[in-house]
Amino acid sequence: MFKGIGTMQGVTVSDEDALAYALEQCGVRHITGDKDNLMFDALMGAIKDWFFSGNFCHYEDDDPEICQHEPEEDGPDHDEEYERYLDIDPWED
Repeated sequence: MFKGIGTMQGVTVSDEDALAYALEQCGVRHITGDKDNLMFDALMGAIKDWFFSGNFCHYEDDDPEICQHEPEEDGPDHDEEYERYLDIDPWED
């Protein structure tokens, strides 16, 4: 289940309805083509992941108190990793 946060607070979308909701919110009303194609499945999954990555938290049905997007307490510091990435000199020997 996806629960909205920030500007989407109060919106709840079930896992089963997530793709249809994301497509509708993006203005997609009708899909044609080979829906059994692996690329189609990958694209639909990417659209769903992208849409719900911002103002939504994904909760598992068995533990509705834990948001799947919450950072790990002992996880990596993403700002520190990004700073290290910026310090890479591709021309350095």
